[in-house]
Amino acid sequence: MRMPVLTALLLCALFSFTGAALAATDGTRGETSGGNAAINAQVPSLVLISGLDDVDLGVWDGQSAMAGADPNCVWSTTGGYNITGIGSGTNGAFTITNGNDELTYTATWEDSSNKKAKKLKVNKALTGRLTDADTQDCNGTTNATIAIDINKGRLNSANAGLYTGTLTLIVAVE
Repeated sequence: MRMPVLTALLLCALFSFTGAALAATDGTRGETSGGNAAINAQVPSLVLISGLDDVDLGVWDGQSAMAGADPNCVWSTTGGYNITGIGSGTNGAFTITNGNDELTYTATWEDSSNKKAKKLKVNKALTGRLTDADTQDCNGTTNATIAIDINKGRLNSANAGLYTGTLTLIVAVE
């Protein structure tokens, strides 16, 4: 008894499907004939960050803070996006290390549409960003910048060594 009921339900489900492919109509026989076919294309919300380069802060001069920046390109089909920074330190902290010691840095994001630089917070999306890019590669230019800064106080108390780390930037559509 269960099998015929299940078969009937499956057949009902199959015949009740009304997808875009079933919207086509054939023409009629005659001197001319015309038919219709629905055309569907889905464009999802997409985002792309490109043109990122490593940020080399150089050798500390013993007097100043250290700073560097990397211009890049952000494109979005919606024109809006958010960005999250994740460092290579514990829990995504913005730190670089020499293997024994850590130096904390700040990461600041600026894009061409918002004009005001904002500090990134670890693992927290900076929302409401806008991109003016009309091509995925910004036509070979840049429209955003990530800036890295280490303040003088942290450098004064740092042990000597080569400090390295990674900053992962994740952009998402808004």
